[in-house]
Amino acid sequence: MEHHPDRLRRRLAVVLALFFALQCVEVYLRIPRGMPIFALSYEFGPTSASLLQAGRLADCSYTPCRRANRMPMLPAVLSALGEFSTLARPVAVMKNLFMALATGVLLAWLLRAHGRIYPGHGWAWACLLPLAVLEPILRYSSAIQYEEGLLTEWLPLWTLAFLLSVACWRRGLRDGPGLAAGALALSTLMALTKSSLLAAWFLSLAPALAWAARTRSRWLAAVTVACLLALAAWGARNAALGRFTLGTSWEGENLYRGFNSQSRAIYPYISLDETVFPPHPVPLGPHYREILARGGGGLPLAPGSSPGSGFEAVLGHRFPAFRDEWTWDDFFKARALAWIRAHPGACLRFEARKWSHFFLSLEPAPFEDIPNPAERVWARASVVFGRLGELGWALALGILWFQGGPEGRALTLAAAATGAAYALPYVLVFNYERHYAVFFTLVAASLTVVLAALADLRVPGRGRPGPPG
Repeated sequence: MEHHPDRLRRRLAVVLALFFALQCVEVYLRIPRGMPIFALSYEFGPTSASLLQAGRLADCSYTPCRRANRMPMLPAVLSALGEFSTLARPVAVMKNLFMALATGVLLAWLLRAHGRIYPGHGWAWACLLPLAVLEPILRYSSAIQYEEGLLTEWLPLWTLAFLLSVACWRRGLRDGPGLAAGALALSTLMALTKSSLLAAWFLSLAPALAWAARTRSRWLAAVTVACLLALAAWGARNAALGRFTLGTSWEGENLYRGFNSQSRAIYPYISLDETVFPPHPVPLGPHYREILARGGGGLPLAPGSSPGSGFEAVLGHRFPAFRDEWTWDDFFKARALAWIRAHPGACLRFEARKWSHFFLSLEPAPFEDIPNPAERVWARASVVFGRLGELGWALALGILWFQGGPEGRALTLAAAATGAAYALPYVLVFNYERHYAVFFTLVAASLTVVLAALADLRVPGRGRPGPPG
């Protein structure tokens, strides 16, 4: 695959059209007909309704209202599309169409930059092609009820821009400042979508600041300041509500989900939401019985009980009424930290299981997310393919480190840093399939650059640093 502009544009259009068509199939299979966006789960329904109808980011389905419980990007997208339709299916289709078009434009730009850095190695872009058909990628990228509906496409774009900006550094290529600016802008969008991506934003500051200092570019400095102000504005808005934070008021409860004895007993077989849900009269379904059979006797669910009441009986928790969302945040954070201090050995063993699940698991989990056995087979096959990609990525990074010289080592470190920036929050706290499936997109994008860099080493006169720009 050479970097011929017309040929690449045609192939890009075909792949993205296929991707969008399959996303539409997912939307109509998974979103009930007539469902309003206000009924979306994970608090995005009430938050989007508040933003659309009252102009404020808030979830008042709780008492007291929570105004900093979700990052603003996804509610803003849903409320903007809600001006055209408040039904979830049309909103999902519109979101996916917009994302496909924007992704196409950015990919075309990144393809040209890749072609100038690694001429003759356009074949490396084949690493991205499987992403258009893998079941978990389609399922999560098409969704509107969680942030992965945006991150699944933004994360590989960010990875490409970041790594290509690093690849330009030693060769002094003119694409470097633009790529660094693109990486920082994309990381800002991601951080405003999900607080776990703040690490990617801080990582993106490094090439942006380095290129701004090297080139004394005013426009790059302006982009950097604008991105800083965007996050600072979110922090200042939260400060006006009671606490300065670049994240959310949900961090404490999420931390508790990842650090308590009950979570350690059920992870990853049952959603950790069960550790904080109040009792609910949902009977134990067939897939829960399968989970019990697979997970062993450590699961504290009596036959015939509901998950909520079963956990309530074991935990014995009666969470207090909270004065505001920050006391709620502090309460769960304190419980999590107390458990870590009281159970250091159990904590380390639990962390090892989270690490293993993120990087090695072949099971889509929690299992109740995919109750259909036939669908689970295809989902598992997709996960196996993604794991093979991870293995190839690790091998390619090792080869580049030892054979690539200073430029190769810099690119290896940058690629490893992008993986760590995304994975570390999930490895430390908790992760499920939707977290590690999105990681596969980062791996594919990284391979696109790393494999081209390896091939470039074999070309006489290339793969070596040129004069500084």
